[in-house]
Amino acid sequence: MHHKSNRSPVKRHTAFLHEHPRSRRPSRRMALCILLSLPLITMAESTIIRHAPDRFEIRLHSAGRDSLRLLQVTDLHLGHTERLLKDVSTFRRLQALVEQQAPDAVVITGDCFTGDSSLNRMALAYVPHIFDQWQRPWVLVFGNHDPEGGRSRDSLYAAVLRSRWGVLGRHQSADGRYAYDYQVLFTETFRPVPLWEVYAFDSGSGPGSKKISAASLSWFQRRSNESRILSGRIVPALAVFHIPLKQYHELAEGDLSAIRGEKKEPVCFEEDDGLVLEIFAGQGNIRACFCGHDHYNNYYGRHCSGILLAYGYISGESTKWAWPTGGRLIALSLKGDGVQLYTVLPH
Repeated sequence: MHHKSNRSPVKRHTAFLHEHPRSRRPSRRMALCILLSLPLITMAESTIIRHAPDRFEIRLHSAGRDSLRLLQVTDLHLGHTERLLKDVSTFRRLQALVEQQAPDAVVITGDCFTGDSSLNRMALAYVPHIFDQWQRPWVLVFGNHDPEGGRSRDSLYAAVLRSRWGVLGRHQSADGRYAYDYQVLFTETFRPVPLWEVYAFDSGSGPGSKKISAASLSWFQRRSNESRILSGRIVPALAVFHIPLKQYHELAEGDLSAIRGEKKEPVCFEEDDGLVLEIFAGQGNIRACFCGHDHYNNYYGRHCSGILLAYGYISGESTKWAWPTGGRLIALSLKGDGVQLYTVLPH
């Protein structure tokens, strides 16, 4: 179990950092020294409890709140040999976001790492260390690039296990293989019943597996049913994953007034056939889905099923093109099941 310090007031920010131009290529040692010297943030207060390999609880200690605040960041693409200074900028901007928004947890919706292999070992060491300096839970799902570059899901899992604040789970499928899907319950100390749940899914990487699998959906249904029985009610939940669902494309191809935000590239839903959202709707607990993958789509809108479909907001300096990097603040009502979204940029 891990404890944290006092939580700062809520703020909303829309300014961005001014960065110094790159003057020369840094050595790996220099870049690592810069990363490890970033200041420590001590604001939030919570406890992480691991009930099972695929079931976690994040217990919030501060009282008097009216919402649960999650900061979604996505597609950081860290660890490329030629972009170390961009990684430094990414970490600084993320730290500023965490400090300014004071989220209860940070959710990283995939492609935390680049596919480059030369910095694999160093990246696995320094990235969890830097994230831990946020002093609050960070929840990770796999993107299609994360297992590349000599990494594997197992090695990434081991790296997160060594982290103090990282949350990454898995369950065993019928064929004996591990699937990296897991459930996170959010509770309060004085009220240890689930307020919200997050279901984190591995949406695949290689050809033939770039979607949330049937085994993962069966796991989700089983866990959802267990939660309903234990809680005596349907607990409102989010689904977070990397590759968008087919319905994201259908939403943007319909009435554009139904979506808010930017669509600057085709929806790359890869191999999703539409079944995932049907299962979510049938289960009755998912209120919103959050993904990444498409760097220059950040729109969101409500599907006819009533489920909110939302992209994240590009967060990695290595992938910046259309707008300054930032994140998405997700506010979940504790007096109902309402979901509010804010695009947030550091200043």
